[in-house]
Amino acid sequence: MSGTQDSIIRGISNRQVRLYVKEAVERGWEVDLTNGGHIRLRHPSGAVVITTGTKGRGRGERNFLADLRRAERDSVTPMEEGEHR
Repeated sequence: MSGTQDSIIRGISNRQVRLYVKEAVERGWEVDLTNGGHIRLRHPSGAVVITTGTKGRGRGERNFLADLRRAERDSVTPMEEGEHR
């Protein structure tokens, strides 16, 4: 994890979102900030997920986690799913 990514993660005030972002970075995602201060995660496949790092009104954390899972699921290639050549 680069120093910039580490400082972005430390600056996330929502503890659960901070944990999700840290886990995503450990799985290969890159994290940076948008011009508006939101958190942007980029998957190696090119998928992008944007969220806020502050407490929301209940569903935000779960929606963010669902977006991450969906992006990872959609980026799986047939060989990764267990197909044989």
